[in-house]
Amino acid sequence: MAASPMPEMSGGIWERFASLFRLAEEREQLLVPAVILAGVLLSVLLLVLPGATYSGKYTNDVFIFFDNAHRLLAGQVPNRDFHSPLGPLAYVLPAFGLRVGGLGGFMPWATAAFLLLLTPILLYVCRSRLPVGFAIGFGIYTVLLAAGPVNIGDEVDSTSFAMFYNRWGYALLGLLFLMILPRREGRGSRWIDAAAAALLLMLMFYLKVSYFMFGAALMVPLFFLLPSQRFMAPASLALTALGIGLVELAWGGTGNYLRDIAAAAEASGALRGTLFTLSRLALQNFMACILFLFVMGLAVYRSVRWQTLLLCLYMAGAGLLLANQNAQGPGLLTLIPAALVAILAPGRNEATTAPLWPRLTGSLLLAALVLPPATVSAVTLGYFSIKSARPTGGPYEQQIGDFITAEGMIDPLKIGPQGQRRVYRAERADLDIYNKIKNTKYRQGFSQPEFLITLKDGMDLLRREPRLEGKIFVFDMGNPFSGLLGRESPRGVDAWNHVNRTFTETSYRPPQRMFADVDVVLIPKVATDLPTVEAMQRVYGPYLSLAFEPVATSDYWRAYRKRRL
Repeated sequence: MAASPMPEMSGGIWERFASLFRLAEEREQLLVPAVILAGVLLSVLLLVLPGATYSGKYTNDVFIFFDNAHRLLAGQVPNRDFHSPLGPLAYVLPAFGLRVGGLGGFMPWATAAFLLLLTPILLYVCRSRLPVGFAIGFGIYTVLLAAGPVNIGDEVDSTSFAMFYNRWGYALLGLLFLMILPRREGRGSRWIDAAAAALLLMLMFYLKVSYFMFGAALMVPLFFLLPSQRFMAPASLALTALGIGLVELAWGGTGNYLRDIAAAAEASGALRGTLFTLSRLALQNFMACILFLFVMGLAVYRSVRWQTLLLCLYMAGAGLLLANQNAQGPGLLTLIPAALVAILAPGRNEATTAPLWPRLTGSLLLAALVLPPATVSAVTLGYFSIKSARPTGGPYEQQIGDFITAEGMIDPLKIGPQGQRRVYRAERADLDIYNKIKNTKYRQGFSQPEFLITLKDGMDLLRREPRLEGKIFVFDMGNPFSGLLGRESPRGVDAWNHVNRTFTETSYRPPQRMFADVDVVLIPKVATDLPTVEAMQRVYGPYLSLAFEPVATSDYWRAYRKRRL
């Protein structure tokens, strides 16, 4: 009987796969940068080509950054002219975007600018640490994470640039963690490693300090646990300190920045929640945690050094604590770089003939971790581009300039009779909106388009009443009217107000300082965040009644003018 040709055919197939893999490795020098740069270019085009911004959720949060971008373009300096627990990078890039793209393009252009800052470091880390397939996959995932206009854990149609700093922070921290992997032969040098790590740390410091704290803290165990990184860890910290010192010479706000962070920590708590809260968060991410533990088990089977595995657990724990601090949905994004390190870290005495199945299985588990957030970011990016380029102009949409929003993407808060009495007290104007959406099962304090209606109403009030000239302060989370009307913003106030986040009823800025540069106060009849408005009225209401006088009202606002001495 003739021998079966199947083994030969099977061997030929595997040889073809091997030859393709070798070809990719040989052309990696061009392939990895080409694919990642193509992903960056496509993301930038999808963001900026519509020339408008569609916001499906957290519209008020986006206008906070519009207001503070307007401050910078008017010459104000973060943490010197206004207070903020976020770093100046969170305002400098939106200010650049506002200059280039106006209201409808300021956050798309800010995101494009961040991608341009991120890309050189992303290319270096991917090419110096990762094989070609992993480099392309992780590179594209990081680009999508930074570019996708959706808050972590939200659905695809909840398009928003709100909390963009969290997505950017995870991207930076993930790249830093990958640098614990040994450098591939002939790729980079220890000084370039130190410089890249320092740049990542500085970007985190000037974006949101919580990411910087976990990144800088990583350098300490890295120095003691991995001999191969005993140069990069201290050198990167030294370069970071040098860089922060040089920036301080131009900025002069580092001390105020740290004091603003301390004030926010006092208001919100250095560590939010309890052990129960952390446990609940872990259960919300149960499947991701199980996948990660399987990857760690495979790394133990391959005899990966315990020091590396300990650092992977550190990264996982950092993700849990960050998710607990952040305003985000489910998603422990630090598990992805931690799992990648566990897969690629060399096993003790691992020979080139070691079985492939542990790493192959680990790669499949990693794909299961990466695909959900990457898919949401990719689809949301396309959805944002289409909705921004083609607004319908229907009855459930509202628009100010090139900024568009629509009803439908809302927080799941049930409406009860007491809630209706507290929310729907603006009489006819708010009831018109309520009648349109009264069959909606869930809605927040008010809908996304209604927020823009309140802004239009406030702008009309400020324009028609001559006694309301001057610098404006709003008893609510944000103050977009200065930017919308082209007025000078008051100095000495917070970038935004949020009870138990930036202030409490026992920890707040003295009213004499808070209102020293304020001419006009607006109090909403329908609040963006009702607890914040009520807390501000309790804290600052007595001073307001002494120093300001009522001037006019509208459907949504009560306006006060500083009393003349």
